[in-house]
Amino acid sequence: MSLGPARGTGGDPARAGGMAKFEGLECATRIGRFSYQHTLPARSAATSPEEFAMVALRASSHLPNILHWLNSVRTFAGEPIVGTGLAKRLADALGPQNGPQALAFLNQAKRHFKQAWRIGQKAAAEDLAPSTAPKVLQPEPFRHGVYNDLLLRSQLVTQSELLEPRLRRWENENLLLDRYSALKRLVDEMPQPHLANYELSVHETKARMDQVYALPPDICMDLTSVCNIQCRFCKYTHNHVPKAFLPLEHIKQIEWFKYAWWLNFSAGTAESIIHPKFSEIFSYVRDNNPHLHLSILTNGRSLVKKRLDEFYDRLDYLYVSMNASNREDYDRVIHQGDWEKFSTNMRAMKQALNGSKRPFVQANFVMMKWNLGSALQNLEFAAENGAHMVTFIHFYPHYIPDIHAGHEEVINSKFGFSDSLYFDKERSDEMFARVVDRAKELGVQVRVPPPFSKQTQIYFGNRWEDEVPEECGEPWRHLFLLWGWKSRREEATICCGLAADIGAYFDREAIRTTSGLREFWNSPILQAYRRTANGDNMNPVCAQCRKIDRFDPETTYWNQRDFFKFVDLPVPAHFEENYEG
Repeated sequence: MSLGPARGTGGDPARAGGMAKFEGLECATRIGRFSYQHTLPARSAATSPEEFAMVALRASSHLPNILHWLNSVRTFAGEPIVGTGLAKRLADALGPQNGPQALAFLNQAKRHFKQAWRIGQKAAAEDLAPSTAPKVLQPEPFRHGVYNDLLLRSQLVTQSELLEPRLRRWENENLLLDRYSALKRLVDEMPQPHLANYELSVHETKARMDQVYALPPDICMDLTSVCNIQCRFCKYTHNHVPKAFLPLEHIKQIEWFKYAWWLNFSAGTAESIIHPKFSEIFSYVRDNNPHLHLSILTNGRSLVKKRLDEFYDRLDYLYVSMNASNREDYDRVIHQGDWEKFSTNMRAMKQALNGSKRPFVQANFVMMKWNLGSALQNLEFAAENGAHMVTFIHFYPHYIPDIHAGHEEVINSKFGFSDSLYFDKERSDEMFARVVDRAKELGVQVRVPPPFSKQTQIYFGNRWEDEVPEECGEPWRHLFLLWGWKSRREEATICCGLAADIGAYFDREAIRTTSGLREFWNSPILQAYRRTANGDNMNPVCAQCRKIDRFDPETTYWNQRDFFKFVDLPVPAHFEENYEG
């Protein structure tokens, strides 16, 4: 599954949308409330959102917490902060090491501070009692610099009450570990190890380690191989993959939920909410893992009120593949669809989730030449029915003929290359520009493909307007547990870009344990991807990911076999001709 590139979000819809709404504003608001309650200058001297942010940062004894909060909103794009001398004042207040970093965060978080500024003004007017303020850690410094860094300048700052006594004991015992060894030990010892695991994963990513100790922080896991509809732009067909549903008891036996940061109940093209035991599975995972950011992708047909009630303030991110806003388009997109059921569910969604702090709702539309004229209607339909963000993506034509080669009846039932907007670029640019303008009027976030008229870069097999990351961290960060569409068996992959159907087969029973998942996470194929994803010795699949636009119908489809030849590993059986699974 790919949501495609978008403007101003670094290509990551969940992080840019959901984190901005729920974590970013909350963090900025905490800074606002704290500043007004505990720093006199914030009440008397701050005369603008920019000045307010500056005052908040100048509470130097609380700098580590503030930098952590700022770090939580760093992915959300905003206009650069303006103001004479702000950069210099930040640098003076925070020092040369932290000043530029904090300024960069502020530049991307400006709109959050504007909202926090207003909340802070209200707090000042109400003269909130200091006793209501959040407690902020002011620890004694450690002699060992590594421990100071872990406590004050990492995601672990939010677990300071658990972390500080442990680090203090280590130092008193003269156990002075390097950062990597300390993080490994914290992963094993912390009762809530997800943040230590995240920091360890970041460390291993930067070091380009092929054999890793951290478990994947972000996990996407299909609960079933079955979908309840057949979209004509999608590779899914009802009889291609064996029908399977994960047992509830298997979910309850999984040990590694506590290490993950993010869990998506969707990893491929299945519809997890139709699982007969979905309510029990969702409740079990949510109740026993409150730290997890939970998300799910659905086509909306089974998103009934009961399900929405279950998601109220318990699911973090809800992605709805709407793909149509009227009966005619819906019937053309969905084979034997049910517009009445879908549209009824969509109309109920906004009302059912009204007043909730979560989930963040994102609506997705796959756009082609024939439905481009409905783009504005799609945007308005999604906004009217409760979407916080609306994403428009190009049709991805290559996968269908590759998966279903030799089955002409399937290929002919799907949309084809000629439906792509790449053959109608000028009209595409014009319409998406109108969509962006209309979204501003509606007050809804929107993501559209980069204009064809603009020069772009290629990353993740997409056209990107934004700055392209120098390094790819997918093989360290993401794990997709699904049913492979070529292998037709349980298989994992590490990104939703070009590295698909990679032959990393897994045994469901074996990976339910922490040790079993770690062993699989270090299997030869996954280590080989980490070893060759970056640098001069880059494998051909990852190299193509930075060169070709996979949404372009005229792109030559890449050959996954080339990876295995490059890393000298056996080519998986499902790449053989006439493979039947």
